[in-house]
Amino acid sequence: VSAFMQTGDLLCFPTVPVITPIKGELDDVEKAMNFYKLTMAITSLSGIGHLPEISIPLATVGNAPVGLSLAAAPHQDEFLLNATKILFEELL
Repeated sequence: VSAFMQTGDLLCFPTVPVITPIKGELDDVEKAMNFYKLTMAITSLSGIGHLPEISIPLATVGNAPVGLSLAAAPHQDEFLLNATKILFEELL
């Protein structure tokens, strides 16, 4: 992942791939495993690639927040913060 990302690149992806569970829903082991299996498939990308990542609120679905995650190349934290600020200002 690190070799693929270049200075100035920005990955955009949903923070979680499904609607956020309601409090208490993850007490059911099967529901919890399904949620975390899908979520970890997306969120592990930045961890494995050592990419700086930030999540911004984008919308709501049924009163549940929907986040957009942005990731940049390694050591591009300042670029990521500036790009996020510009994007967030455009969304408002």
